[in-house]
Amino acid sequence: MSTTRMLVIGGTAFVGRAVVEEALTRGFQITTFNRGQTNPDLFPQVEKRHGDRDGGLDALGNGEWDLVVDTCGYLPQVVGQSVALLANSAGWYSFISSLAVFADFSGAGLHEDSPLAPLPNPPSQEFLANYGPLKVLCEQTVLGGFPDRSTITRPGLIVGPNDKTGRFGYWLSRVAEGGDMLAPGAPQQPIQFIDVRDLAAWTLDSALNRKAGVFNMPGSNQPVTMGKFLQACALTTNSTPNYIWCDDDFLKAQGLVPYFTPPMWTPAQGPMAGMGLVDNRKAFGAGMRVRPMADTLRDTWAWMSGEGAGQSPLVWPREEEQRVLAQWAKRQ
Repeated sequence: MSTTRMLVIGGTAFVGRAVVEEALTRGFQITTFNRGQTNPDLFPQVEKRHGDRDGGLDALGNGEWDLVVDTCGYLPQVVGQSVALLANSAGWYSFISSLAVFADFSGAGLHEDSPLAPLPNPPSQEFLANYGPLKVLCEQTVLGGFPDRSTITRPGLIVGPNDKTGRFGYWLSRVAEGGDMLAPGAPQQPIQFIDVRDLAAWTLDSALNRKAGVFNMPGSNQPVTMGKFLQACALTTNSTPNYIWCDDDFLKAQGLVPYFTPPMWTPAQGPMAGMGLVDNRKAFGAGMRVRPMADTLRDTWAWMSGEGAGQSPLVWPREEEQRVLAQWAKRQ
């Protein structure tokens, strides 16, 4: 069997790094394309081509690849450049999209054909304000350029070693600190997240097995609740915090923002209520596999305690948590 030739657009940050690491274990012949600015010394054994995906793709003018993995496409006109250039030199295009493409997260069971978020009128390419709608257009660009030769994967919260966003790591750090600790909502509230290494393995498997189309990738096929997650964080960090469960209405009244402050909080009612209940049956039916939550927590904590020390910020300030807990105590 011939060696799979893979081009990764990106390849040195979080998701792209995991894709390259997984591909190396499979013996792929790997080329990365990026600006050469993030972790430039990673992966000395792979071919590295440098440029800018917005108008600077000259380095990809020659070469053929069985598989392209696009880990960092956010604007349709930029994604369109790589799609057009590689349409005849690549066999398959795997695009990492996002669950942010959906128009409405208020209900449970969002599936691949649920309504998608439209661009505002008049249209705007402002990235942060229109992240989801722009990802929709990126998906359409890939599907149009690689019909029946592309996989669109929609992860939600991506976690694991090398995650520098601090969203998942916040809970490990905070639980490890111990003491009175705010726990958001209710213990039975469902949450979803995907280990970056499982996402990487799926990305390669789905391409090799020609799983064309769109797949939600929110996380495990086993229900995970905030209560079970925090208990697992305590076991991982060998800590015994005192969880103070504050209800959704109270947290909203304090001006907290669901899913962000604190991270991963998804109220049972409201516009974000379905974030922990996205349908993932299609991906698991197509061969998706995930590791146990305990393994993800263990490896993430090991990274945070070693190589990643100081790289996973406490994204919800301790002072803000204490302010909210003080208000909670007054209410009791």
